[in-house]
Amino acid sequence: METNSISENGHTDAASSHSEAESRTAAHRQRRAILIVLASFTLTFTGYGLNFPFGVYQDLYTTPTGPFPHAHPASIDFVGTLTASLMTIGAPLASTLTTTHSPRPVILADALLATSTLLASFSTRL
Repeated sequence: METNSISENGHTDAASSHSEAESRTAAHRQRRAILIVLASFTLTFTGYGLNFPFGVYQDLYTTPTGPFPHAHPASIDFVGTLTASLMTIGAPLASTLTTTHSPRPVILADALLATSTLLASFSTRL
């Protein structure tokens, strides 16, 4: 026969452990919801936020006082098009690699590509 002792707050241990489990489950659900929203924002930002405003910067790049005053507009167009196409082409590849291999090498390869893109932003010539 199982006995339940009464805790200091007047609840039985079984009821107390049940409410703790519900509390942990609710906290887990809330944490998961927050992570899903953050992941969605990150994906949307990198998918749209980096590609679509390129035309705004293209106007700046082609001005006489911009960073590439002697560059042909087609060269600058190529950079924006290449960025969007590599992200679009790379997504299925990254998804396939992540399902066939551990996500860690895929993330490290992506970090290497992101670092190279960051370093390319310091370029002064096209």
